Amino acid sequence: MKILPYIAYSGLALTIIPPFLHLVSTLGEKTTFHLMTAGMVIWYCAAIPWLHFKDRKLDESTQDHI
Repeated sequence: MKILPYIAYSGLALTIIPPFLHLVSTLGEKTTFHLMTAGMVIWYCAAIPWLHFKDRKLDESTQDHI
């Protein structure tokens, strides 16, 4: 489970970086679309289990532990 954050962040990078590369006309429109779609799928497939299995600790400074 320790690899899930790295996979999720790489998917998020695939969602964020291609539009900027398209803006400077390095990538074509279809390539940008395909990279962003792959990044979206990777992000959701990795982030959901990563955030679900994350250890939830209570904050002792509040009254959540009562």
